[in-house]
Amino acid sequence: FYMFIICIDQRVKKGYILVTVKVPVYETSDPITTAITSANIGNFFTVNNGSYYFKGSGSIFTTNNAGVSNSTAQTTLTAKKDMQLSFQYSYSTEANYDTFSLTVAGTTVENGVSGATTSKSWSGNLTQGQTIIFTYRKDGSQDRNDDACSFSNMQVTAVEMTQVGTVEKMQARAIKKGYIGIGGVARPFWGEPKPVYYGAITPLKEGRSSLAATTAGNYALFGGGEVGITKNTVDAYNISLTRSNPSSLIAPRSELAATTVGNYGLFAGGFVQETLSVTGSYSKTVDAYNRSLTRTTPADLWAAKSGLAATTVGNYALFAGGRDRRNYLTSVDAYSSSLTTSSPDALIRSRAYLTGASVGNYALFAGGIVNGTYNTVDAYDGSLTKKYADYPLTAAVSGAAGVSMGDYALFAGGYDGSDYVAIVDVYNSSLTKSRISDLSKGRSGAEAATVNGYTFIGGGYSGSNLAVVDTYDASLTRSTVTDLSVARSSLAAASIGNYVLFAGGELGNDEQDVVDAYTID
Repeated sequence: FYMFIICIDQRVKKGYILVTVKVPVYETSDPITTAITSANIGNFFTVNNGSYYFKGSGSIFTTNNAGVSNSTAQTTLTAKKDMQLSFQYSYSTEANYDTFSLTVAGTTVENGVSGATTSKSWSGNLTQGQTIIFTYRKDGSQDRNDDACSFSNMQVTAVEMTQVGTVEKMQARAIKKGYIGIGGVARPFWGEPKPVYYGAITPLKEGRSSLAATTAGNYALFGGGEVGITKNTVDAYNISLTRSNPSSLIAPRSELAATTVGNYGLFAGGFVQETLSVTGSYSKTVDAYNRSLTRTTPADLWAAKSGLAATTVGNYALFAGGRDRRNYLTSVDAYSSSLTTSSPDALIRSRAYLTGASVGNYALFAGGIVNGTYNTVDAYDGSLTKKYADYPLTAAVSGAAGVSMGDYALFAGGYDGSDYVAIVDVYNSSLTKSRISDLSKGRSGAEAATVNGYTFIGGGYSGSNLAVVDTYDASLTRSTVTDLSVARSSLAAASIGNYVLFAGGELGNDEQDVVDAYTID
């Protein structure tokens, strides 16, 4: 007789227990028709307004950006229930320049129409979660006709559900943590994974701020930056968090941009200040590191610039916007996975300190600044065709943190010209925007990276340097974790293996070499 005992050293991820719960019982009415006004619209729709929007007065909702050059008024209505819907809309604008667009349930009804006063109507069905988007875009020149757009006389026909009682049912409830006694000590044997602080790891070779980060194969790369003068140092961390230093950038520079395409991590552009006694210059250089950390130098950017943004879509790395000594730029450079270059259509507006992130088949470039901040979002698909997103950022900001996270692109925080904002906008693969829980504190200059379904947004500036780190899980729920070991802004972030790394940055006038690691436990 033989007995075999098999032990599995693995934590159970979920546990459930059956409980008796009271479940409400509803009675459904016949369809009821309701006239929508500014007072009751929230009963039927989730209303998401831009910086300018369609402002309600009774049953009429009219744009409030009349006379405001280079502005966009937008209102997005998301249906809270299935419904039959009808409404009227009108536009009265400067022909060919100030345009009205309307999208219903993902279908474009009006695409950039303009001109003398025109009134139309729409009717049809809308299911829960589908959206209606009203957009009025103004250019920087003249105002004509009424300089306004509106929607009005909206009517919703839907059933109403009234609770008439409850019934008891058995329901499985998840247990967040499970413990077992081992040697008189309670030890966890199941639990949901959660983001945690791993610790400060081997620091950068030298402290610096305004550096950039990306990945190449099994390495996270942190390149460039400044310590009064600009640096060409590149630090590489492997999945065991061991640091090495591959070949330096071909030229020292800060405020550069970085992203990954195919087998390459790319660093592009930047500001060059090799000695404090000489006026700085702008760079068009691009450095490429392969999976073995061998550096090559593909063709230059179209223009020398700093404060540009980068992200990747399909087989292309895109570098967009930026500035040189005299101008803010609209140029976009594309590098294929074989490092072949091309020039997609330019951004709709010149700007620097914008932010890039990708979702689905789109690369997005959001926000930025020229003389003022912008909420503009430009989108490029995998074939490098540009699509002007119908959903601008909630606030016009520069210096937001942008990051790709599963089925979403997140844009968090930024500076709107007078204050540091905490707003977080997310875009799905259809380029539909929603707003999720704000950051724990408004800030600009934070950095973000994603690992194992969690996004970490750390550091930044809000009148002083910050150490706070916010996380968002796959359901876009926010929590906070242990602070960075040193408060700082102008840092860089990248993910490698099971870790997110926050590296460098500045605290006051002191450039930091610290690298903080976070993981999912």
